[in-house]
Amino acid sequence: MEMFVEFKHGNSADPFATEGTFFPKLFNNTCASRGQIVLYSTRQQAYQFRTSIFTVGIFGNIARLFRWDRTGCQVTVPVDYSTDKGNRQLTEFFLRLDLMADDPEARGWDPTVKDATAEEVKDFAEAVKTACEGRLEPERRKARGRRKEVEGIKKVADPMLCRLVESVGDPSEYPRRKVSILDDKVRRDYIVGRPTSVLKAPTGRATRGFVAMSVKTKKLVFLKDSWRPDVDGIQAEDHWYQLLRRKRGGMKHIGAYSHGSDVYATRKFDRCPDRKQRTITHLYAKEHGRVEAMMGYIHHRVVQSELYLPLEMFRDSKHLTSIMYDIAKALEHVHEAGIFHRDLSIGNIMIDAKGKGRLIDFDMARLKDETGARQTMRTVDLGLPFIRPSADHDFAGYLAVHFDGAAPRSRQDLR
Repeated sequence: MEMFVEFKHGNSADPFATEGTFFPKLFNNTCASRGQIVLYSTRQQAYQFRTSIFTVGIFGNIARLFRWDRTGCQVTVPVDYSTDKGNRQLTEFFLRLDLMADDPEARGWDPTVKDATAEEVKDFAEAVKTACEGRLEPERRKARGRRKEVEGIKKVADPMLCRLVESVGDPSEYPRRKVSILDDKVRRDYIVGRPTSVLKAPTGRATRGFVAMSVKTKKLVFLKDSWRPDVDGIQAEDHWYQLLRRKRGGMKHIGAYSHGSDVYATRKFDRCPDRKQRTITHLYAKEHGRVEAMMGYIHHRVVQSELYLPLEMFRDSKHLTSIMYDIAKALEHVHEAGIFHRDLSIGNIMIDAKGKGRLIDFDMARLKDETGARQTMRTVDLGLPFIRPSADHDFAGYLAVHFDGAAPRSRQDLR
């Protein structure tokens, strides 16, 4: 799908005001219309690889054009297409969009993502099948009259890894894509299917994880696609992995970082002179005085050298407790290295092929000894109140995941 056009009857259905300082209307019908447009945009960006999207809203005789990126949405003034002038403006938009038919990058498509070939799709399916069938574990049961567990004769497949096929999705619903990422200026390609989580908002960091296959080695790995804050002084995620590697204790219980980099466009665009894929809505918002503080984002990808599955795929309550113990050890190591994670959540805890917990997603990390002035400057840039980073934030997130975030699965397991 290239774009969607939302039709509503009557000019009163226009969810935006033209006059005054408060742009969105607050009537029930207009709130519903605005919410519907936001939902459609969220879904489109969740399942496509886009840097931006265009949409159109038709409200009676009024049309509005929308441009979305991970910072926000630009909305035009109303265009009355029932008049000659308005009709020409709306027609010109679709004509210009059609003239860009041979330039998908200008229409907001990510040029670093292509359709996988038939052979690559077949290799990906075979790699997933091998991972499911190749890791068998002994069936453990308690022998009669004995307290100790003994190994049975039968072997059963790991129930967690059996859900790997479910994790990558059906290829008819989730077409396989080839995603490129730079590693010391050398391009590496990976085949991906369904993301491990669905985005719930059209803006923000838009973190998506994928079970991926290296085109070169045919090995299954974990690929993370996200948009990191475009703020001076905030380091990309690969910086923190490299820092932890140099610290004593290595990467125990932390993602097995392989490589990562920002994502680049094929050419320079206005307001993106370094060719990095960036959001630009915040720049226009600042120029027009609509919002005092909006944060821009830069597209970033990281590859972990091991296969990871989302936390929701834990086997049972005992397994969940074991995973959270691993994460507690990971936090201990991170804090000893002088770093605060600052973003512990369900989506940032993964399970490796051995069933162990792994902590990932360090793009909001900070150093313990970061000066207050420097940190204050950064939080002002983000439009956020100053909160000094501490271990309390990490442990609060830890407890929220263990006793609340994963609780629904745990309760089902106990029934």
